[in-house]
Amino acid sequence: MDSSTVSLGLSLFSWAKFRSSKGGIKLHTVYDLNVQTPENVIITNAIIHDKEIFDNLTLSPSVTYLFDRAYIHYQKFDDFIENDIYFITRTRSNTKIEFIRSIDLTSRDKEVNILLDADVMLGDYTLKTKMKHEMRLVRVKNTNKNGTKEIAVLIQIYSALILFLILKVIKKEAKFKDTLLKLI
Repeated sequence: MDSSTVSLGLSLFSWAKFRSSKGGIKLHTVYDLNVQTPENVIITNAIIHDKEIFDNLTLSPSVTYLFDRAYIHYQKFDDFIENDIYFITRTRSNTKIEFIRSIDLTSRDKEVNILLDADVMLGDYTLKTKMKHEMRLVRVKNTNKNGTKEIAVLIQIYSALILFLILKVIKKEAKFKDTLLKLI
């Protein structure tokens, strides 16, 4: 699950105000890797924080979801754990992590660039964000930072197609007579 921001001109789309001089919407996309298509797309004003859309999703038990780190939401993560919903996410640089126990790495773990395997608690008790449930933290050395995987390209293509369809709908609903390029 990730989001893409689509910029919109404020002169035509004042309802999409994002910043003082910029408008936009976000496409929050749940992409199903098994069938290689978007499973769910939620459109919000760009000002809405990514983690706020969890209430609009129906996530299935026993399925593993991969969330971008913008979707970190400790309370929702506790709910997911209680409802047998599995997930993977990257931590932010400011994520509060309390280490509970370290798990010994095997030689195979080290071969696949695992640097750390531990049970942890996320959040901060003083800020009332501390999670109720332990999580597993696995740190991996990233050896492929170029983003050229086939799935990354497919996601970009599907995102472009979705954007095109949304712009066509906006053009029709707004009764905009000019080209899509002018609309953008």
